[in-house]
Amino acid sequence: MSPREQESERRPLRVCSTPHPRATIRKTFRGIARQCHALRVYDEEDFRKRRHSMAQWTFLTNHAQVLLFIAHHRHVTTRDIAAAVGITERAVLHIVRELEDTGYIQRFHEGRMNRYEVDLSRPLRHPAQRGQPIRELVALLEHYLDGTPPSS
Repeated sequence: MSPREQESERRPLRVCSTPHPRATIRKTFRGIARQCHALRVYDEEDFRKRRHSMAQWTFLTNHAQVLLFIAHHRHVTTRDIAAAVGITERAVLHIVRELEDTGYIQRFHEGRMNRYEVDLSRPLRHPAQRGQPIRELVALLEHYLDGTPPSS
């Protein structure tokens, strides 16, 4: 421990008894700001390392994953969907609500379970595929959900 640190430990902390309390407060805030900046720099470096090591992305969004799972499994709980897609139950509820609000699915409560009906005639939303029904996407990927190869 340096002599300066030893001296600061022995000195009692003066809060408002100094002649210029604003100067003391400014020094305190500067010290806190330096500590926060040091933490932020560490967090940014750590974030960059994690981002590069865990750089994973998928072709299908969570909305598409949830829709495909519901199309394949009509009677399912949000917990089952969350486990299959790899997102939280809260995120599943949000996505299901959005899909329901836009008319892609209808939800029917049957006890603890929900029964879903997917409107396969609804169009895909991206401008590049606008007008194409989701039926084609579901049919294409449903083979992989079943584990059977698509027929050529």
